[in-house]
Amino acid sequence: MSARLFLLAAVAVVASAGDPAKLYVSLYDTSTRGCGSEGALPADDAAGYSKKSLYIYDIGSDGKLTKLSEVAAGLNVSWVTKGQEDSIYAVSEVCLYNGSKTGTIGAFKIKKDGASFINRIPTGGQGPVFAERSPIEKSAKGSRNLLVANYAEGSVSILTAEANGAISPGGPSSSQGKPGKTATHEARLLPAATFVDGNSYLLVPALALDKVDIYRYSGDGYIEPVSKQSQPYLQLPSGFGPRHIAYHPNLHTAFLANEGGAATPARLSVLEYTISKENGFFLATHGTVSTIPATMNSTNMYPAEVLVSPDGKFVYVSNRDSTDEHRDNIAVFSFDGTAAKLIGNTKCGHYPRSMTLSGGFLFVGAQKGKAVDTYSVSTTTGLLTRVGSPLMFPDSVAFVAAI
Repeated sequence: MSARLFLLAAVAVVASAGDPAKLYVSLYDTSTRGCGSEGALPADDAAGYSKKSLYIYDIGSDGKLTKLSEVAAGLNVSWVTKGQEDSIYAVSEVCLYNGSKTGTIGAFKIKKDGASFINRIPTGGQGPVFAERSPIEKSAKGSRNLLVANYAEGSVSILTAEANGAISPGGPSSSQGKPGKTATHEARLLPAATFVDGNSYLLVPALALDKVDIYRYSGDGYIEPVSKQSQPYLQLPSGFGPRHIAYHPNLHTAFLANEGGAATPARLSVLEYTISKENGFFLATHGTVSTIPATMNSTNMYPAEVLVSPDGKFVYVSNRDSTDEHRDNIAVFSFDGTAAKLIGNTKCGHYPRSMTLSGGFLFVGAQKGKAVDTYSVSTTTGLLTRVGSPLMFPDSVAFVAAI
């Protein structure tokens, strides 16, 4: 497994009800990166967990960022997502914790000037990089399930997001694996697990297997293979390496950023899905387009994050350059309801692991550039214009999500 596949970090936008959006920028401690043969992490690194790893900013109407606070949110925070009751969840992409082979996830209470610690639990799998809360309450007490994709292990854990903002272990057992977790993929590398159709199905990209697995999900936390008459997965051509998925706001259309490999093209796939009581869930590829112009060499270019504009007319993909040529850019696509057309590529900081749309601005986390770039977004053309200078950080930055 290449070191490239572990180089992730995070930036996230989270807004409490009635409050202005805030930008949460999480960092990696690059001195503690790696799993297994690529370097063992300490079983319980108190120094690592006590470091400031989450920077919180107010977002001005002009896109200007004003720092509110710095928080010790975990070690190697790879993802931040909205939780219950004005809380956020921060994923720590580690492979060992308190002597066990697992990553962790921490819950934090959102405050006017920052965030305070609630609790932390193991994810039950190694190298977690993604978390998403169920849109549907699973009990009268207001708790919900929380999915965590364990990238290095190749599994999806089911945790419980309590109504008070805390996280507790496990959902019910799944027939596909251990209690509260799907079976481990033989090739590992699960970069995400996303809800589709509200709360009924999960799409799980399996990067190393070039496929997207489809699971049936129940509100009480069971993850099961889809029924026999349904489609268990979408197989993609060899070398596609599916990574992240974003959904159209109105259509049964999804957009898949394919990470690929060093020698493969940089690609975006347009997917269409159908759901029926008779036949279940079916997913198909409607078309695939390049995320870079024909004049650019695709060698060592790796698409990462994909976003859709609120009106569904534009799609954005971050392209990471693993070399020192700094070809990194944000691809802009128009979408007419059927096909995606590449209309521009905007240069950005080095290795844009992820990005988020918020209030007419696009914020991009440049992992190797250790910076956050801000762009204004044209509502008519979808094109990007840089705003100000990059905001620099002491270590690697990456993930972005508007919530």
